[in-house]
Amino acid sequence: MNESGLPGGQFTKLQNLTIRQSNLTRVEWLPHPERLIHLELSNNTQLRDVAWHIFNRTTQLDVLILANNTLSRMAKLSDDSSLANLSGLSTLDLSGNEWDCVWDFQFVLKLHERGALVNGDHLMCKDTKSQQGSWIEWNYSIVKRETNKKTVNAECLSRTKCCDCKFTSEGKEGRVSYTVQVDCSYKQLTSLPAQLPSFTNELDVTGNNLTSLDQVIRYRNQPLKILIADDNQIVSIRNLSNSDFIRNFSRFSLKNNYISPYEIPLEDIVQVPTEFQIKYIYLYNNSWECDCNMATKVRVRYQQWIQLFYICVPFPFDIEILLMMSGFFKNLFKDWLWKYRNIVNDSSILLCSRDGKKIPVLHLLPNLVCEGSRLNDTAALAEQEEHDIFLLHAIIYVEVAAICVLALKLAYDFWHYFRHGSLPWIATKLL
Repeated sequence: MNESGLPGGQFTKLQNLTIRQSNLTRVEWLPHPERLIHLELSNNTQLRDVAWHIFNRTTQLDVLILANNTLSRMAKLSDDSSLANLSGLSTLDLSGNEWDCVWDFQFVLKLHERGALVNGDHLMCKDTKSQQGSWIEWNYSIVKRETNKKTVNAECLSRTKCCDCKFTSEGKEGRVSYTVQVDCSYKQLTSLPAQLPSFTNELDVTGNNLTSLDQVIRYRNQPLKILIADDNQIVSIRNLSNSDFIRNFSRFSLKNNYISPYEIPLEDIVQVPTEFQIKYIYLYNNSWECDCNMATKVRVRYQQWIQLFYICVPFPFDIEILLMMSGFFKNLFKDWLWKYRNIVNDSSILLCSRDGKKIPVLHLLPNLVCEGSRLNDTAALAEQEEHDIFLLHAIIYVEVAAICVLALKLAYDFWHYFRHGSLPWIATKLL
């Protein structure tokens, strides 16, 4: 016997080797591997590693049983000779181990398709890389995972041609799901791929020559969650309004393009289908001009109105609901950028140009950029808004006063009933 606990060189004609329930921890040598036909290493609970290069010379191996050990590492694709020998097996059993999903199991899928894989339904792997820091342990069917990966690889080649696709698996909402990241960055593309591989949730088209993202509307296989389109020549995303992507994206990056604020579907972007959904959009360096429209339509003093309201009215009213219900105050919603700065993740560094200078958009004021009649129009608009907010306060005070009167009247009626035993006049008429 050698240091590994395997039989030594005296078995020169050994063809069948079975080791069960032993204390083996690692196998890195086989006696006369060129003669082996049947090899079984099973139920060895301390066996954690097999040096896959030992199969480089197992040219006659027909049956390989490595079941119910604690193996986690699979052969690398670079081990061509060992994989070639293993691909010719008539029987393979790898079940009952602790395989890591990071390894490539495509040769296992080929044996499964050929009917040589035993216990394929019980062959599982763990995605230890994506589960770091998680207390939930997800197990994935290797056969199903490799089947999906094979499909994605074929679709990636046929649908995206020059792009790279990364297949990953993850546990989500109590079930196993698969995701694909498609990287088409710096490929000199002038249009988006007509189709994407199945399970695609992220598309990176940074550094191309794109002028439009309209193709996103036609992606039907799975809603895209992340789209990175930095460093292109895009001028508008208005056609994405009401699309599945605009409603459901989690990250949308459009840095270093040519999109004006008026070509962005502002209200559609901030719609959140579920309470817990998080959305981020990035708009840095889109060559914005500090004009009067920018100052009056993107940067109106929304926050100042909110602060004024809560100073004047110390009651638990929802100002935004009241503003939405009132037709007088629709202009107060023009301050989209300030209101939704938690969604526009780079709002604090968004700049616009005026006279060769860069001005933060959030600090842009009408009196800096509006001239002549436009400034007068802006002043008139501000005056109208002040009048509107005064009316709003008046309405609120009247409603509060009415509620107080009703509350006092109700308290008096209760007191009168318990003191004198008589109902209020209106109650006697109703009864």
